[in-house]
Amino acid sequence: MRDCVLALDVGGTFIKGAAVWGNGEVAKETLLYRNTNAQGARDAVLDQLHAAVKELAVRAKAVAGENGIRVQGIGLAFPGPFDYESGISYLQGLGKFDALYGVNVRDELADRADHDPELVRMGFRSGRIFMENDAYLFARGEAVYGAAASYKRTICMTLGTGFGTGFILDGAVIREGDGVPANGWLYNAPWEDGIVDDCISRRGMLHCARSLGFDVDTLDVKELAALAESGERSACALFEHFGHTLGAVLVRYTRAFNPEAYVLGGQIANASPLFVPALACELERGAINAVITKSPDTLLSTFRGIKDYVVGQYRSSGEKGGA
Repeated sequence: MRDCVLALDVGGTFIKGAAVWGNGEVAKETLLYRNTNAQGARDAVLDQLHAAVKELAVRAKAVAGENGIRVQGIGLAFPGPFDYESGISYLQGLGKFDALYGVNVRDELADRADHDPELVRMGFRSGRIFMENDAYLFARGEAVYGAAASYKRTICMTLGTGFGTGFILDGAVIREGDGVPANGWLYNAPWEDGIVDDCISRRGMLHCARSLGFDVDTLDVKELAALAESGERSACALFEHFGHTLGAVLVRYTRAFNPEAYVLGGQIANASPLFVPALACELERGAINAVITKSPDTLLSTFRGIKDYVVGQYRSSGEKGGA
C-alpha cells in the first residue's frame, strides 16, 4: 500500500491538485484541474472542493494499481486572509470566496470526507486536513527545492488572482523579523487609495486595461499578454505600468529586508518578460540590488511545499506513519 498526501492549490479561478507519494515524488499522472466556482454559494464551493479531493484520491488509487493507497493527509494551499490554524476563511471583497467568510472550511471538508465511504476506505482520518497560505507554501517549496535555495534572503511572490508573498531567511519561510511585514503579507499593505492587492492582481491589471480602452469582458490577462507580445502599444504600456507599480511596492515595503533575490510565481508571472524590465528599473532606482527570477513551475513548487508542510505537521504532533 502506497502512502500519499493529496495536495491541492486552491486559486480564485482553478483548483489544481496532485498526489505526492511518501518519498516526495509528485505523481504527475494525477494532475487535476477543476473550476473553483469562487463566486458560488457556500455549499456549492465546499462541494466543489470535496469533489476535487475525491477525484484526486481516485486518480492516485488508479496510478498505485493493485497496491492501493493510504491517504495520510490532505493539504490545501488557500489564499488569505484566513485563520489557517483554525481553518476559518476571512476572505471578503477580493473577488473570490466571499461566501466562505466566517466558515470553518477545514471542518466542513473533514465532515464531507468522513462521510465519504471511498475516502474512508483509503485510510483518511479526521484531523488530517491541513491548510496554509498559498504563497507561503509556494515559498516553502522554492526554499527547499527551487531557486530560493541558492540565496540567504529571498522574497517569493505569487502574481495571479491576488498578490501573495513569502519571506525566506536561511532556507526557512518566516512571518516576522526585521523588514518582514506581519505574517509576511504585503497584499493588504496601504497603496494609493486602497491596498496593494487592488493593483498587483488580475483584477488590478484588468482595471488598468479597461482604462486603456480594452474590452475586459472578452480579454483576460493571457490575451492581453499575447497582444503585448505582438507589439500592440497599449498592451505593452499595460504590462510596463504593472512592472513599475510592482517595483514601487517592493521598494517601499521590502527594501528593509535586504533581499538577494525575488522569485516570481503565479499565472501573471508567465508574462514576466513583458514587465520585468520595468520592475528591474524601479528596484535599481530604489537602490535594491537583487536578482529577479521566475520559478520554472509554480505549481510543482507549491505541491512540494504542501508535502513538506504536511510532513512537518506530523512531526510536530509526534504522529507516526505520516506522509
